[in-house]
Amino acid sequence: MENILKLKEKALGLLRKKKYEEAYPLLVEIVEKDPRDAVFRDILLGICSVLEKYGEGLKAAEKAVELFPEKGDFYYYKGYFMLTLETAERVVEMGELKIYRKPSLNPERLEECVKMFEKAIEKGTTFLGEAWKLKGDAFLHLKRWEEAIEAYDRAAEEYGEESEILYNKGKALVRLERWEEAAEAMDKVLKEEPDAAAFFYKGLALFHLKRYEDALTAFGEVIKLAPHFHEVYFYRWLILESLGRNEEAKKEYEKYLGDSEIVGVEREVEFNGDYMDILDDLLSDLES
Repeated sequence: MENILKLKEKALGLLRKKKYEEAYPLLVEIVEKDPRDAVFRDILLGICSVLEKYGEGLKAAEKAVELFPEKGDFYYYKGYFMLTLETAERVVEMGELKIYRKPSLNPERLEECVKMFEKAIEKGTTFLGEAWKLKGDAFLHLKRWEEAIEAYDRAAEEYGEESEILYNKGKALVRLERWEEAAEAMDKVLKEEPDAAAFFYKGLALFHLKRYEDALTAFGEVIKLAPHFHEVYFYRWLILESLGRNEEAKKEYEKYLGDSEIVGVEREVEFNGDYMDILDDLLSDLES
């Protein structure tokens, strides 16, 4: 018992000095030697998050849920680590070459994340707002747009209208073609700071609302912030043609064709699921 008390004292001393890397192995040893200490398990999970040890954190959270099924925070951590691992870009190193792969987004794993956040909320968690927000993120990846919006609204009740919540809610609103609400959500995001992807979604919503001059302005901001994002020229071409500004339209279309990252999309005007998947791939560059 004396040995474990000294370990805990040493770990707490390192944590007070913010020496998290040094404290981490001590915390692992502590929970192995004293598995029923829920406080130090909680601390270990928090440090795994700070140090971005997501794989280790998930294993620790799974054990914590097994030992303490009544504690909502441990379900939250399990969902958090699982969701982070599912949605993270993967890097495969081959010698000096790095290959970046898209997140796995396994639907079954995402469904399990949802269940973990639901358990955390049901049992009570100190991370209530974050649990609702991450539940919304999981629904967003599952393309369950209505449920994502509901979760983001509940998160906003806890957090207030935080920028990331509004942005992700706006993406779901775009998918549901609720254009007025989407434009409003992106407007609120943009009050915090300029963001190319938010301007694009705002422009997209305004385009479908036939507020063409406002859409042109929003797309113009995208070009300032991310001139490589050539899909925006396609929309500017459509708008300028609709307004009868043919010479300007021609220039925008030439810019689009000159260095387009999409092959064959210029004929696709309808707003459908496949087209949005293409846009999502492009927008991931703006969001990173």
